[in-house]
Amino acid sequence: MSNSQNYLKEIVKNLSKVKLTVKDIAKILGPQIKKDGKEITVAINNPLFESATIHEFDKRIYIDFKTKSKNLKLKDITDSPRSWSYSEIMDNLDESEAVCGFSFGKLHISFIATIDGFKITKNSLVNKVEILIERL
Repeated sequence: MSNSQNYLKEIVKNLSKVKLTVKDIAKILGPQIKKDGKEITVAINNPLFESATIHEFDKRIYIDFKTKSKNLKLKDITDSPRSWSYSEIMDNLDESEAVCGFSFGKLHISFIATIDGFKITKNSLVNKVEILIERL
């Protein structure tokens, strides 16, 4: 298991320890580098991610990660790419989304990776990584 896989799992574990607000989630991710209205950007000390932007919209919290590498692969963020479901992006014919979601307690957490192409493999190139947190 890579450090980035462990990092994403640690985020999920730490979410149960904080109040689910943009400010508190930002604190568990890293030091704040920018605040723009209700959106906070934090620095991340991780080999694959350099920062994350956290914001809330329609009672959902979004964490958008900025990657360090243009060659990030799905296997870099998960040890089981086959367990992720596939969804086409309607307005973009070159990309699709790989989604892995689970619920615990009163939360549903989805990992969403925007990937090149239309087939999910461990070597799929990842263009964007985000976490969506919904209260049930």
